[in-house]
Amino acid sequence: MERAVALCTTDIITLMHLPEDIRRIASKIRHKSRFMTLDENEREYIEWILKEMDDNKTRAAEILGIDRVSLWRKLKRYHMV
Repeated sequence: MERAVALCTTDIITLMHLPEDIRRIASKIRHKSRFMTLDENEREYIEWILKEMDDNKTRAAEILGIDRVSLWRKLKRYHMV
C-alpha cells in the first residue's frame, strides 16, 4: 500500500499503482465469475512452483511433496509437457 500511495498522483489508487504480481491476481479474480475447481487450483499451484524453481522439476517435486514421476504424470494430465 505504501508503494501505491507513493506512486499515485491522484486521490484514487488504481491497479496501475500496484505491483505486477498483485495486478495479475486481481485480473484473474475479475475474469472468473465462478469458483476454481480443485484441478484448476492444483494446475496453477504447480505452474507457480515450477516458475519459482526455474522449471527445475526435481526441486518442484520435492517442494510439492511428491516424487518426480508423480509430478510428470500431473504435468501430462494438465497438458503442461
